[in-house]
Amino acid sequence: MSSIKEAIISLLETLPAEASLDEILAAIANQEVDPILREKIDAAEESIMALPADFDGEGSIAYDTATLNRVRSFLENLASLLLHRYQSVLVIPDILPGPEGSVDLHWENENFELLINIPADSSTPATYYGDDFGNNTSEGTFEVDQVDQGFLAWLKKK
Repeated sequence: MSSIKEAIISLLETLPAEASLDEILAAIANQEVDPILREKIDAAEESIMALPADFDGEGSIAYDTATLNRVRSFLENLASLLLHRYQSVLVIPDILPGPEGSVDLHWENENFELLINIPADSSTPATYYGDDFGNNTSEGTFEVDQVDQGFLAWLKKK
């Protein structure tokens, strides 16, 4: 999809022709993941998967779809939690190739910076570093399938 309009049209095509306006609005409101987030993830996945092994000249390994699937799942879960807990839309991070087949998720604006690294090895915890440029810095590890609630506080700062 190249726009929100197309995503809504696609959604409408799944509804019965006799759907009421309330049913249509409810279906739109129940969409868990922003179509623009999906587009960004799809584009990053395509770009990262196109990188050959040793693309950086430093012996990097080829990227694996399983790693990118974990990135997708993590971002979709994060977006859903942020929407339901704070009625806030996830600011889409930069999705970048990281070291050793990992993927970096990077948010930065005038209020904060947050970097999350999703490792290639699913048994290895993800790492993060956050800085709000004044009062707090935080770093540590977490399990990718369990979204750290602290990220929601950082991301609702926008």
